[in-house]
Amino acid sequence: MGQIGPDAGNDSEERGPRGYDEVNQAQKPGYFGWPLFVGGNYAYAKYDFETKTVGAKADVNKPMNTSPNNTGKTELPPVSPPFVWYPYAESPDFPLVKTGGRNAMAGPVYYSENFKGKAEAFPDYFDGKLLMYDWMRNWMRLVTMNEKGAIMDIEPFMDNIQFNNTIDMAYGPDGKLYTLEYGTKWFAQNMDARLSRIDYNGGNRPPQAELKANKVSGAIPLAVNFSAGESSDPDGDAVTYELEIKDEVLKATATNFSYTFDKPGIYHPKLIATDSKGAKSTTEVTIIAGNEPPVIDVTVSGNPDYFLPGGSIDYKISVTDKEDGSTTDGKIAAGRVLTTLDFHPQGYDVTKIAQGHQRSELPGKLLITESDCKSCHLTDEKSAGPSFRDVAKHYAKDVKATEVLSNKIMNGGSGVWGEIAMAAHPQLSKEQTDTNGRIYSFLAREEKIKVYHLLGRQTLRLCHLRAPLQLQRMCLLLRMKIMAPMACLRYQPQNKFSLKHRSSMQIMRPT
Repeated sequence: MGQIGPDAGNDSEERGPRGYDEVNQAQKPGYFGWPLFVGGNYAYAKYDFETKTVGAKADVNKPMNTSPNNTGKTELPPVSPPFVWYPYAESPDFPLVKTGGRNAMAGPVYYSENFKGKAEAFPDYFDGKLLMYDWMRNWMRLVTMNEKGAIMDIEPFMDNIQFNNTIDMAYGPDGKLYTLEYGTKWFAQNMDARLSRIDYNGGNRPPQAELKANKVSGAIPLAVNFSAGESSDPDGDAVTYELEIKDEVLKATATNFSYTFDKPGIYHPKLIATDSKGAKSTTEVTIIAGNEPPVIDVTVSGNPDYFLPGGSIDYKISVTDKEDGSTTDGKIAAGRVLTTLDFHPQGYDVTKIAQGHQRSELPGKLLITESDCKSCHLTDEKSAGPSFRDVAKHYAKDVKATEVLSNKIMNGGSGVWGEIAMAAHPQLSKEQTDTNGRIYSFLAREEKIKVYHLLGRQTLRLCHLRAPLQLQRMCLLLRMKIMAPMACLRYQPQNKFSLKHRSSMQIMRPT
């Protein structure tokens, strides 16, 4: 079992040792030391919190529990010997554990007899060996023990692989190792959290299949060129490729395939890569035949490069779709087109605001969606914490609302909404918490995002100098939905603004 120790970084001559994490082995019932001992059974001194005096250190052979809150034995069993222990600093006893933050974890012991007849199970070399690991330091160590359970050897395991805070692991019924990773951020819905399977390969490694298509959608007949050119083999073996499309199998001596889809539908062409020793791997792409991407046009009347603060811009948005008609002929109704205007501050990540547009979300709302906020808060209903809208209304007239909310999100707090404390979010940047604070204020004033018409005029009231006006269009086809025009104001150096239009229109295909 893994045991997390205290945080003290240095020994105290009077009080006792610095903090250690431990991995302990329980072969029988026993006392493993805490809180009288830590690490290699290093003793703490008795301390009187009322008189602030330090007494004698605990006796490892006759530990005594003299706490006034003790309801059990006063004289405890002799302390069981520790298995592995290490501090923040370098360990002279176990140098392979490295240094830094600590979070000792004890993994499984492998027993070969449990996986007899499993061809892909771990080999007998692992029999009786313990896998221990550290959540913070992202290492795994293989521990060899003798018949009495004493450590004979510790060796690195998969040191060349980057793990993202492994929180659990187990051998499956197939004799393979499965790991669960929390992810790199605390209190977040981590995109790098994952469940992985680790296979043992005692010889030839399979190729890594990669498949690219020059078109992923279009009207029929849809001619698509496929390439397996980015595939590779870790052993440098020659690789042959096959492409499965429904009931057909295409073979190629090189890495390129061509195929024409003549019937509407969603297809999943699968590439099979086989090396010269017979090892295989597969991958696939999704092709949507029968839906041509739309043509989206955004035009701005007047000066296409500059505007004056307080002035206005006239714009027109049109969309033409081969299957669904157009906004011009009325088959695509203006009410089905979403257009928003966003401010783009200096230094804000362009990819983030683009991602927000693709989801018809404002950046702050997107941050809320992708963080752990919704674990305790809902938009209009009370959960563990107040609703987002209640928070927004509470701070609606506070001129320092953004700063107050930003600090509370980052540092945590309690007392305003009850006894339940809000967790700190140190993984978020100040810019991100400021954005979340602003979205709360937005919710207090608006019930939903303002939607602009396809043809209209917008007045720009900005306290800055003239700025270039730039246009950009983007179209995304995803599951019979077409993404539509949105506009954002981008702040640029030298007090300039540019207006960028991003096509992000959602048009639902009739069923």
